[in-house]
Amino acid sequence: MFGILRSKKGFTLVELIVVVIIVGILAAVAIPMMSGNLAKAKKSEAMAACGSLRTAARLYYVEKTAWPTSRADLIGYVTNADLNGTYYGPGNYSVSSGIITANGAPGWVNLNVNTGEMTDG
Repeated sequence: MFGILRSKKGFTLVELIVVVIIVGILAAVAIPMMSGNLAKAKKSEAMAACGSLRTAARLYYVEKTAWPTSRADLIGYVTNADLNGTYYGPGNYSVSSGIITANGAPGWVNLNVNTGEMTDG
């Protein structure tokens, strides 16, 4: 008689294993999607900073009638704070004869100042 009145509380082992499997499948699907977004964010950061450097290089060209040969030529047109991001820092950018390059662990981005053409890898 006492066995009939006792109610079960909690989950069975099978129910817990099913939940763990479902969570594992969801994690396996979500992680690659997030890493793809991370690569896109890194590229976007580099492209935005290259755009700032392009504007600075164009200002330099208007004033000096020559393209900057190094990033040091752009001091006063763009600051290190403009180039300091989460994935790329000021040291990751270089300027050489109209080509702005962002090099870093996430990859690289080249921007042609004259044409505005951007390549990445």
